[in-house]
Amino acid sequence: RRLQTIAALIWSSIIVIGFPLGCTIFLYLLWTSQVRWILWPYIAWIIYDFNTPFNGGRNINGSICLHVRNWQIWKYFKDYFPVKVIKTADLDSNKGMGRV
Repeated sequence: RRLQTIAALIWSSIIVIGFPLGCTIFLYLLWTSQVRWILWPYIAWIIYDFNTPFNGGRNINGSICLHVRNWQIWKYFKDYFPVKVIKTADLDSNKGMGRV
């Protein structure tokens, strides 16, 4: 149970602390440092790549995405929030997800 708690704490910390801190450092470097020439192409890439999740994402076969998806921390994180699916009724097979 401790590993599951640590996994949930790590992920929560990344969301709560990491994102605002990363944005702050990025903006600071963009306007005050000599590495801004690297950051402008990165901003262009973010704008270009913004709709990728809505268009089917990237091919994960053979990429680092597949490696990250197999990290052990995700299994611990899943176990921290146990979920059971209990079937209460048969669903009409003619109606798919989201169709009324």
